[in-house]
Amino acid sequence: MKAHTHSRAPFEELADRVSALRSQMSFAEAAAKALEEIRPWQNFSMEELVSEIAASGTIAKQQDLDSTFGNPAVTLAHRGDFHVQLLSWRDGTTSIHEHAFEGAFCVLSGASVHTTYRFESDTAPLAAVMGGSLRFVNTELLEPGEVRSISRGAELIHSVFHLARPSISLVVRTSFDDTSRPQYEYVDGLAVDSFRRDALELRKLQLLDLSLDCYPNQQEKVVDGILASSSAWLAYRVLELSALRLGSFASLRHHLPALKAKHGEVAESFERAVLSRLRLANIVNRRCIVADEEHRFLLALLMLLPDRSSVLELVRERHPDLDAPELVVRWLRELAAKDCEARWGPNPLGFEIDDAAEEFLLCILLGDSIETAASKASQSPSRQAELALVVPRLSLLRPLFV
Repeated sequence: MKAHTHSRAPFEELADRVSALRSQMSFAEAAAKALEEIRPWQNFSMEELVSEIAASGTIAKQQDLDSTFGNPAVTLAHRGDFHVQLLSWRDGTTSIHEHAFEGAFCVLSGASVHTTYRFESDTAPLAAVMGGSLRFVNTELLEPGEVRSISRGAELIHSVFHLARPSISLVVRTSFDDTSRPQYEYVDGLAVDSFRRDALELRKLQLLDLSLDCYPNQQEKVVDGILASSSAWLAYRVLELSALRLGSFASLRHHLPALKAKHGEVAESFERAVLSRLRLANIVNRRCIVADEEHRFLLALLMLLPDRSSVLELVRERHPDLDAPELVVRWLRELAAKDCEARWGPNPLGFEIDDAAEEFLLCILLGDSIETAASKASQSPSRQAELALVVPRLSLLRPLFV
């Protein structure tokens, strides 16, 4: 390996190595192999890189200056049909998505929870919005030195929840996207074309956003007007945007019968998808007011994992010497004790946790049924009933009761 004379040198060397390897294997394989050989995470310092670029008079050709994927996304080496890009993540979390490019990525500093899925469509293939089932495949904790390949399309459906602030990742990717098919983002029940660029539809969504923000009395009229002649894609986006702005789906539910009649089977999944987006958005927003990496780790698990056993498995992987159920309850207790702005509720969790609730949750994590856990947590029949009825319905804690 060459001696690096400045902090951008490893990334130029990385690009050179990809160029040398790609004739022998697929681009994704070449990108992953080059990352594993060059090991750019070794001795990496974001502070040094920032200082060097700040004082420099040159920078590599920048790919997609307006990109919001990374904050910021900085191209460190460019070779025409592929480039090496550094992504800085502060409070952003990627949606569940696929890619129209191929390559490989790794964590340079910090840590990220990486979750993969598969999608089983039950409506027309490659439509702008498809109904189906989003299935959890795997979750893993990625730390510096771990490399993952990126395949085009549905071969890699994933999301990444970043723990440190910032977390820094590096991607080696082809520079030109495959535009022969939609590029989807996924929610529970739907695959939605995330790069659809119909001018009229986009302007309608922007004007709806304006109305929701500045003219709330006009919201129903604008929603009705758009839905009357909308595509299935636009109908879902209208419901999603409105629910996220309003913080609830309740006032939109009456639109569903007409949308189901108009758009058929795909509209059957609209409510489930919007409710899923509301839950995810709530957790992502709360993550922004949580600085501790362990607490952010817990929020990532509650957001991404399907059940209690998966949560405990990843806690044990990160802290093999500690008792996982007790650690989860401790993190919840610590979050419940933190102050925050009134709009978030009593604490970053959004709900109080007293001694009985702590004991109830610990018993649940240890495998007790809801009724048994409630009886162990309190001697009061009314408090037992409250625990058994209220706590399992808290959206944030949903995976703990599966």
